[in-house]
Amino acid sequence: MKGDVTTAGESEQVRTAKDNWELIQDSLQHLNEGISVFNGDLELVLFNRKFVETLNFPPDLVRIGVSIGELFRFNALRGEYGPGDPDEQVRQRLELARRFEAHSFERTRPDGSVIEVRGNPLPGGGFVTIYADITVRKRLENRLHEMASTDELTGVCNRRRFFDLASIEISRSRRYDCPVSFLMMDADRFKSINDNFGHVTGDRVLKALADTARASLRTVDILARYGGEEFAILLPETDEDNAVSVAERLRLAISETEVPTERGPLYFTASLGVAGARGTAVDLGRLIERADQALFAAKHSGRNLVIRAE
Repeated sequence: MKGDVTTAGESEQVRTAKDNWELIQDSLQHLNEGISVFNGDLELVLFNRKFVETLNFPPDLVRIGVSIGELFRFNALRGEYGPGDPDEQVRQRLELARRFEAHSFERTRPDGSVIEVRGNPLPGGGFVTIYADITVRKRLENRLHEMASTDELTGVCNRRRFFDLASIEISRSRRYDCPVSFLMMDADRFKSINDNFGHVTGDRVLKALADTARASLRTVDILARYGGEEFAILLPETDEDNAVSVAERLRLAISETEVPTERGPLYFTASLGVAGARGTAVDLGRLIERADQALFAAKHSGRNLVIRAE
């Protein structure tokens, strides 16, 4: 009798454990995040549908008992980890997986989606990992960052972003004894353009000026709307002589830029002040001050000019 009671009790415990396990598995299917559990042998012992969908695995690939190495290899062969030798990519990831350490990172997939991966080790080996598609959130974050750092009208850096980027280049110039130059540029007779053609045309002029400047500069150069019709340009690794040449080329390109209006094409000009320094002598505030003084001289010497700072 005693043996029968024990057997019945054990059977009830097995049924309860089985019911609980089925409840856990069913609950996982309703999560908005993917989840996977690998044991100490790096074999899959638990997962949900969202795991398969989020990582875009073929349904027949993901099954209980599949090794994480097989999943890594599938990803490597389809280019999920970028260019490189698939065998080496799998080896590196297996080496990390065998450490059973907590991990958290974001991975941008070839289709542009962004997956957040968060994993924690389990007692006795193995780990549980949660996967979330954060593409929409990242796009919103990038858009907010862009709005906070970009001039809405012209699409170039705003003043705050300019100082952030310029400070990095100034530090690099001082550290490595490199030349750096600064241009201050201003649209000539801009108030007259607004008064005679209207503010909509004035906005088009500023946008055209920014577009022309962007097309005339290198990708490493920093262009920003400094305020109103004034633009700031930092030229890394450029001495003052070459900066003057850049400014002259830019001035000429702007003078040939056409802005359509109801009265026909409108042409405009810009004046530029140039200042340069090198190494430990580089000071952004002083560069701006000298270039601004040179710009003032250009505006009062007939406009459509480039003047080098004294």
